[in-house]
Amino acid sequence: MTVSAFFNSFIGFPICRFTQSPLSLTEILKMNQEKLNKIFDIVCILEIIGCALLFLIAMPMKYGFGDDSLIRPFGMLHGLFFMAFVYLAFKVRDYYKWNTKEFLTVILYAIIPFFTWFVHRKINNFEAQKLNEE
Repeated sequence: MTVSAFFNSFIGFPICRFTQSPLSLTEILKMNQEKLNKIFDIVCILEIIGCALLFLIAMPMKYGFGDDSLIRPFGMLHGLFFMAFVYLAFKVRDYYKWNTKEFLTVILYAIIPFFTWFVHRKINNFEAQKLNEE
């Protein structure tokens, strides 16, 4: 089952409509560490975007204008990015050498709106230091 088919069955509209070859779940689980790190970095930003869509567009539309049509798609998109962030945080924990306190802070940042930006900066600083050491 492809990722797009998996999410289509849950939310009723295609997430990966424009991709040429959607990844299967087994391909995601078998990715090498470098690809996982890049995807985690992208998901940090996507989580911020999903949160912004939900809090800055969908919720004002619902509570300000009584139109709740955007809550479900933006809420599900935000939830998808949140779950991807938490899952990938577990996968990249060893690479970034996070101790328990740092890891719990990263997970806490996923819960606080827009705080995944700090995780994004943290992993970019780690990558820059790693390049300087080499």
